[in-house]
Amino acid sequence: MRRLRTTIATDAELSAPEVVTIINVEPFIEAVKRHLTVSKGKAIMLRQEFEAVLRAQLLQPVMSREVSRDAGDEIVLTTQQAADLIGVSRPYLAARVDAGEIPLFKRVGNQRRVLRSQVLAWHVREQQRAGQAYQALYDALDEEIFG
Repeated sequence: MRRLRTTIATDAELSAPEVVTIINVEPFIEAVKRHLTVSKGKAIMLRQEFEAVLRAQLLQPVMSREVSRDAGDEIVLTTQQAADLIGVSRPYLAARVDAGEIPLFKRVGNQRRVLRSQVLAWHVREQQRAGQAYQALYDALDEEIFG
């Protein structure tokens, strides 16, 4: 019989790995440079501001939570814990699990459990998809305005 061990995870265990900026802000900076004279120092400041705004929108801080380890060393999360980890609502995350975008690890009664690694992998894929969408939006706006 498999026993479920419950441990208290540290912030380091629950938080997302260090994220390198996936969204390329250079096109935005180039668009600004086409309209304004921007010094090198101002361009660096703009880059930092663009990155800070986008990072704040994509990442949310995570607090320590009680989690279980049931798949070897994998951390098993409830849908609420997983939603808090990546900064989305529980119903949204549950819908992603039901749609098969995030693999369901197991059900406990009517509750879903997911693996932390699978949630983070899905989150990275979504960030990349969002980055591509931002790039497409930039390209369309650039073409519309400067065509």
